[in-house]
Amino acid sequence: MVSVLTRRKSGSFDSAAALKRSVTHGTGGLNHSTEPKKGELNLGASCPKLDLMVTLPISEEQVVQLVKQLDPQTKQRVLINLTAERDDWWQATAREGEADLRRLAAEHGLNWDTLSAPQREAFVDDLLHER
Repeated sequence: MVSVLTRRKSGSFDSAAALKRSVTHGTGGLNHSTEPKKGELNLGASCPKLDLMVTLPISEEQVVQLVKQLDPQTKQRVLINLTAERDDWWQATAREGEADLRRLAAEHGLNWDTLSAPQREAFVDDLLHER
């Protein structure tokens, strides 16, 4: 089933439930008469024009194929955005990991910040091989 979102020109959102019901029941969701039937939207003169946004699911492979069709400059923009997103994730993960190591060191009576690099490596090695 296709997801449908309706938005009035004013920016407020209509309930898409009635439109989805009518699309599901084969009426197409559109009623051009002056009296709407239950579960249909009235698109007559008294109803402001609606913008429809249709969301269709696509596979990851389809996304890859779409990106391959882009011009080189747009591909570069996609790559820059994805790289920035990955870098943000990596920095957040590293911060969380370091906070976890500080906490674990404190639980073992050590101060992570005063440990030398070889001491930190030995501590992590001990953590990994604890039984």
